[in-house]
Amino acid sequence: MTTASISRDITAKPDVIWAILMNAAQLSDGTFSITKIEGQIALHQKIKLWSEVDPNRAFPVKVAVKTPDRMEWHGGMPFGLFTGKRHFIVTATNTGSHFEMRETYHGPLAGLMTKLIPDLQPSFEKVGDGLKSAAEAQQ
Repeated sequence: MTTASISRDITAKPDVIWAILMNAAQLSDGTFSITKIEGQIALHQKIKLWSEVDPNRAFPVKVAVKTPDRMEWHGGMPFGLFTGKRHFIVTATNTGSHFEMRETYHGPLAGLMTKLIPDLQPSFEKVGDGLKSAAEAQQ
């Protein structure tokens, strides 16, 4: 079950986009709807992030997947009762890159829990716009 997703065509190489997405300080500068990140964004590392969506709540996630074209942050409840996954996908194109981000939810409590999650679409749009602007400014 997906609650929010965005995509952007960005006139920048994938390595420029990944450098931004892996930089906790840059992601939490207010441009990307994230207000604070604790920890290092790297494969198998745990991070905590605070978002404009719910600024008083920390979201603990693990960087569970990182390949040249994909990263996934996983979080949720014990025993798989509710699992949230944020997917970042960067694909090279003739003019730069195509970026996609989506959030999916799984587990027996997913239906109930998703009713409690605020609308993430505006936050996702801010991430997409911020990433496009920051990456293209580096070209």
